[in-house]
Amino acid sequence: MTLDDSAKDQLQLELERLNGEIEQLHDRLMRLQQEKIDLEIMLQVTTEHSDQILQSLQQQKSDLEILIEATTEHSDSLALELQQIAHEERRQREEQFQLITAATPVGLSITQVVDGRFLYANQMMREIFRLSPKALLDRSIAEFYCDLADRQRVLSILFQEQQFQGEILFKRMDGTPFWALLSLRPFRFQDEDAILTVLYDITDRKQAEQALQQAEQKYRGIFENALEGIYQSTPDGHYISVNPAFARMMGYASNEEMLSSAHEISREYVDEAGRDEFKRLIQAQGSVTGFERQSYRRDGSIIWISESARAVHDEQGNLLYYEGIIDDITQRKQVEAALRVAEAKYRGIFENAVEGIFRSSPDGTYVEVNPAMATIYGFSSPEAMCQEITNIAQQIYVNSDDRDRFKCLMEAHNEIKDFEYAVYHRDGRVFWISEWARAIRDAEGTLLYYEGSCVDITKRKQEEAALKQQLRELQVEIDQTKRQKEVAAIVETDYFQQLQAEVERLRLFEDGQ
Repeated sequence: MTLDDSAKDQLQLELERLNGEIEQLHDRLMRLQQEKIDLEIMLQVTTEHSDQILQSLQQQKSDLEILIEATTEHSDSLALELQQIAHEERRQREEQFQLITAATPVGLSITQVVDGRFLYANQMMREIFRLSPKALLDRSIAEFYCDLADRQRVLSILFQEQQFQGEILFKRMDGTPFWALLSLRPFRFQDEDAILTVLYDITDRKQAEQALQQAEQKYRGIFENALEGIYQSTPDGHYISVNPAFARMMGYASNEEMLSSAHEISREYVDEAGRDEFKRLIQAQGSVTGFERQSYRRDGSIIWISESARAVHDEQGNLLYYEGIIDDITQRKQVEAALRVAEAKYRGIFENAVEGIFRSSPDGTYVEVNPAMATIYGFSSPEAMCQEITNIAQQIYVNSDDRDRFKCLMEAHNEIKDFEYAVYHRDGRVFWISEWARAIRDAEGTLLYYEGSCVDITKRKQEEAALKQQLRELQVEIDQTKRQKEVAAIVETDYFQQLQAEVERLRLFEDGQ
């Protein structure tokens, strides 16, 4: 297939120039031949010149003949050489064009103006439409537009502006749609009006743009609806953007109102040194996490916030802005303060309580005991008791079944009340305690530890035993008295008297025999 281009036109012009030079040489040759004829006439009509002049003219004639012969041979050789050079350059240009079009990563084709039929297509164009070279040349590019209206629009712009470039949705041979960057220019091909088409598949880019748009929409939704405050700020302390949650947190009706108020970040800080500390940390680490500070709201009230932020730089490393997330932790701080008060109160109760208070692990060790607990069991300090007791079931419980019963009740009810059992004192003696305890579990229900309190009830147990003994002895006395009264009552009855008389009669009868 022969391809025409501007380079080939230039080569043709060069050949025409060379042919013109050859014609000039021929004209010069004709003039020389005319001069030869003129000289011969001059020789014939001029007899008065000397033989020396005649000889000189003859020599000139001979030189001219030699020059004419050499010039004629050189002209023919030059014309042939120029034709060979032009042919070789045309072949090389065609080979270079084929190599370039085969290696280019974009689709190149030449199509007819009327019906869009392919006259030429490179390998990439065939791969884009997923057709063989022969099959593609039998088709029209109009078949591959997803919307034929796009083709009419493209041609209209092309004929008006003599070029077109834009993004068009095409379809492959199997119907799969894809986005392409299309570039068109009018083109003369084999003496016919045609269109030079450049097509680049940008489906990946369009998908990336779509994904980016979705991500931006998602980010915008998160930004606008997040419960946390989100911001971007300049290094000198002015907000570039804030979300509605942050604006409300700082006492503004909207983020637009907050931005329009020329809000200065440094004025937020209750502790003026806090801003310098924030910038020092973010400069040293590139980011800060959980930076807690007190901040003034718009109305002058004070809240606690926790800030996590990072520094954003350009490709040259220049600081552009800070971006971060703000949490209002005022309630948490209040709870922490109340908890500290409660812990101090609890610690005082724990340390000074008369009852023993403990916290123990499920595997049978004490995590913490108070001084009263250590004293009840005969230890010099809570630390000593926690260190020495490594197996509660064996070292504390006199009856190991009581430990099993304790764990079963905890598993079933998560707490016990007035659980009484015998325990060992540190000196080895046995005494009794009454225990209140509960099981502490995590959110998934896993047992973490037991905590409870106990009192020494040995004296009460002894008193109860003595009382029970007295009751038993009293019951025996009552039973003996009751039996005596019952016997006396029976003796007094007529029935007993009759039986006794009958027994006496039988005895007398036996004696008489």
